[in-house]
Amino acid sequence: MFRCIPDNEIAYAAANQNADTIHIEVCYKRQSGEFEEKSIAALGELVRSLMKKHAIPAGKVVRHYDLTGKLCPAYYVDEARWNALHERITSVQKSSELYRVQVGAFSSRANAEAYMQKLKKAGFDGFVVQVK
Repeated sequence: MFRCIPDNEIAYAAANQNADTIHIEVCYKRQSGEFEEKSIAALGELVRSLMKKHAIPAGKVVRHYDLTGKLCPAYYVDEARWNALHERITSVQKSSELYRVQVGAFSSRANAEAYMQKLKKAGFDGFVVQVK
């Protein structure tokens, strides 16, 4: 996830709804425009965090399409798809809450990748993230 605009600035993306709207873009790889599961999980985590921080009710979480009529996000202009996604990203996910554990910090990517291979051999899944 990347944050481009601080809370005290305005992003111009939705006609007359810029001053009171938080805009989130989701990248996708599928030609259909459907979001990957990993993206949906991250989106849900972000949306629920913003809802809590700014006291935003679920009913105020809308698509670009709802504000402008633009077919965006195109795959989720379909009401059934949008309703399913909306439920996933705005509902508290009690049964699938995530707890993150960092198991190492390395000065080289090669060392991080080597350690990840050891973890995988031991039956654990994970990923390497570069931070600055």
